[in-house]
Amino acid sequence: TLTFAAPGSSSFSYITQEGHYSCVNGWVNIWGHLVYTATLGTASGALIWNNPPYSLASTNDNSAMVVQFGGTWSALSSYYVMIPSSTSAFKFVQFNGSGGASSVTATNVTSGSSEVIVFAASYEVNGDAC
Repeated sequence: TLTFAAPGSSSFSYITQEGHYSCVNGWVNIWGHLVYTATLGTASGALIWNNPPYSLASTNDNSAMVVQFGGTWSALSSYYVMIPSSTSAFKFVQFNGSGGASSVTATNVTSGSSEVIVFAASYEVNGDAC
């Protein structure tokens, strides 16, 4: 699910939620297509994706996941990356702009309008769990 680092009274209503993942030899390949409407309320902080299929490894291999991305967020950059977070035992990722420098935050998400995220990524799992 999508949320913000400090979700406040924000919520996401999903129009389309589809995706697939496979886990082979300790690596997850994942793709997804989300169409959602956000109600921002008092949200702040980075946009994050909670609970990917497997916890991410805590190694430097995951400093930035390999991502193809298409979305409708207000212009931050020409592409986006998903950065694993070391908090919560690597159970969420944060969306960042080009080069991972700027987080996608509530100011980049339009409240009350449908938006689209399409992504594909690979990441190493914690403890080679698959």
